[in-house]
This record gives sequence, C-alpha cells and structure tokens, in this order.
Amino acid sequence: MGCCHSSNSAPADNASSRTIPANPPATAPNNNDPAQLDGDSSGRPNKPIRPPTPIANSPSINFRHPPPWSRSLLDRERAAFFDTRVTGRQEVWDALKVACDFQRQGKVAEAQGILNAANVTTPQGRIAIEKHKHKRPGGVYDERGEIYDVPDWVVVDPQDILEEDEEKDIEGAASDDDESHDTDAGQGLGVPAQQRVEKGKARAESPGSLLHVKARLSDSSADVSFTLASRHPVSVAMREVRQVSGKRVRLMYLGKSLREDKTLLEQGWQRGHVLNAMIDSRDEA
Repeated sequence: MGCCHSSNSAPADNASSRTIPANPPATAPNNNDPAQLDGDSSGRPNKPIRPPTPIANSPSINFRHPPPWSRSLLDRERAAFFDTRVTGRQEVWDALKVACDFQRQGKVAEAQGILNAANVTTPQGRIAIEKHKHKRPGGVYDERGEIYDVPDWVVVDPQDILEEDEEKDIEGAASDDDESHDTDAGQGLGVPAQQRVEKGKARAESPGSLLHVKARLSDSSADVSFTLASRHPVSVAMREVRQVSGKRVRLMYLGKSLREDKTLLEQGWQRGHVLNAMIDSRDEA
C-alpha cells in the first residue's frame, strides 16, 4: 500500500509578511530651540549673535589721532575700514557693514537676519574678533570657511568717544595752552622741563619720520608714489595707493603679504625698495 509522503516545510521567510521599520525622518531644525543653535544646515558651527561687548577706549591704530577719538573721526575710520577690504567676498563685507550698523542700534535680531541672508556663520556668537588674552574668540565665516576679521570698534562705540561739542572744547583748551607757552617762551619765562614732560603725556604721539614709498601695481600701470609716516600702519599705505590709483590693493614685499596693522619698517621694508600692489580682482573687471 502506497504511502503518501507529505512534507511540512519550514515557514518561508516572507519579507512581505512582516513590516521593517523605516528610519525616522530627520527632524527639521528649530530656530527657536537653543539646543539646535550650535550649527547650520551644513554642519558648520554657528551661534546666534549677541549684543557686542562694551569697549573702554578708542583704538590706537591712527598715530595722527590717538585716543580718545571724536565721533566724526570714528565714522570716517569705519567707512575707510570697509572701503579697504581686499580679502573675502564683497557681498559679505556689505552685509557685515549693515549688520554692524544694526548692532550699534541695539537691533540684534535685524543684524542676525542680515547674516543669515548672507549665509555666514558666527561660531562664537560674535561678529568682532577680540584679540586679547592670547585668544581670538569671535569672527564671521562664509560658506567656504574664510574668516572676516572685524575689529571691535567697528561693531560698538568706544566709551571714551568725544561728541562734537566735547571735541571743540578740548581743541580750544589746547590752542589756549599753546599760546600761553609761546608767550612765556618769548619773554624768557619757559616752562620747566619736568612740567613740559608731564603736559606732553597727553599730546599726540609723534607719527615718526616721513618715508617716500613707491608701489608697483599688478596691472603694469604707472607706479604709485606717496609719503607715509614711519609709524603709520600698512592700512594707511593701502589707503594712499587707492587714493592715487582709484583701486583697492593688497600690499606685498619680497613675496609676502604685509600685515595691515603693522608698519612697513616693522615688516622689514627698507627705504628705496618698491612694494608690490596686488589689485583686487573686483577692480580689474
């Protein structure tokens, strides 16, 4: 008698019979959640900007105008700062200029909106780079990772700034003091040396000797010659070249870019040597 063989096969591993959990969707960043403010959509470190830290004194970068600065001088130096930038992208500098204006007005949210629109980040939540205590916290970066170095006096008003009325009072007092010194000297009643030294402490520091400088433009046009005080930083030399040639430049010497906050002599330049002036690509078009 035949036997009917039946096999009970093991249940097939049917993928369609069971549900495989899908990966949970990525959570959209919440701009209102402080826990998600440590980076932007590309993963770059980023923090919302904070109100600028107050600074006590005007900068000492301009030897013709030592601290304290007047309001008008501060405005001129800020405009010159943005006019002489040759690194980075112009649209980012334009955005930073507007953002700094908003920050000085206390409009932090508006400043943040400008930075967001320009697609730049502030890893420490500060636009300005604070160069002290051997650290460089702060700074703005574009999407390529290039830093935009903005000094603190561009972002916030120094607390010793003289308004125009105060500046006139000081200038008037200085003029009267000079006239009294001239009168005493003419009568043989000179002020004692020690007293002159004490009064001299409050006067402007000498800009140093005059240097006759020549810069050779990278577009092979005529060389630019100008006079510069030996204690003036390279940023002043860049401004002089721009006033003569109408072009923004980056100055180089012996194949090295010169630092804008140092003098020519501090960076090894020798009298009679010619500087190289590399024209900003935005002015070559």
